[in-house]
Amino acid sequence: MNFPRKVGHVSREFTDQLTWEEKARLNPLWAVMSVDEFAQAGSDPSSWEPEQLALFFQKGRMLFEVFLRPALERAGLDPERTLLLEYGSGMGRILQAVRKAGYRCAGVDISRTMLDHSRELVPDVRDLHLLGPDGRVPLPDGVADYVYSYAVLQHIPHTSLLQRAIREMCRVLKPGGLLRIQFQPGSMPFGSRPYAGVRAINFEHRSLVFRWARLQNRWRVPGWIPRMPVVRLQRHNHWSGVPLRWQTMRDLLRAGGVRLLSLERDPVADWNSVWLLGKKDLSV
Repeated sequence: MNFPRKVGHVSREFTDQLTWEEKARLNPLWAVMSVDEFAQAGSDPSSWEPEQLALFFQKGRMLFEVFLRPALERAGLDPERTLLLEYGSGMGRILQAVRKAGYRCAGVDISRTMLDHSRELVPDVRDLHLLGPDGRVPLPDGVADYVYSYAVLQHIPHTSLLQRAIREMCRVLKPGGLLRIQFQPGSMPFGSRPYAGVRAINFEHRSLVFRWARLQNRWRVPGWIPRMPVVRLQRHNHWSGVPLRWQTMRDLLRAGGVRLLSLERDPVADWNSVWLLGKKDLSV
């Protein structure tokens, strides 16, 4: 394939137009890590440098230790009796850390090639499942004590598929179980940058994004920051998916029987992402 419009070493066609299965067949390391060190990694795991794989799994360990383990430990879950399910498990960079911590774990992904690589790179985790063509997780209701997802929702190109993904994560979660999701919000309840004043209306293939843009204070009035409303039509694609309001996430969780407990900024993602923590009602 030829991708002429390059961003760094990777083209817009690669990021925006290719599905995740197509990305996995060309350069799965870059698709997951998104940094230039992996731009020429290629599709064959046997050709990847040990240093590349070390960085790959180091990121997974950091994500587990910083964002996933604390909620597990606060809940007092027994590792030997607790099943963790990763939605969008890719090549297993986080699953490896989960398994090494002693937890039972499983993964689901939209890419068959990613799952094949995961079986090779993380052979201790065999409980892997391919997401169905309708977006359904091929697992029964209420099987997991803890469901988590990292850097997945922002890459889903259609609003209906994103809604299905959240419903499925809620469905496979046990009553009383915990849900931990990272996502990119269009607005947040706290007013600090970059979330203040942003709103999004989602349609199936595109969204209207409203925000207040700061203008230069030409009149030099102390304490006054002139602003103007900006409306932008954002098309969803396989890299920049559906922009979400935190209220939309809260309502989707409620529909799945999950109560939103907290929202936390993700400094690793330069404050452009947040982690939510939810708990499924015991009555569901």
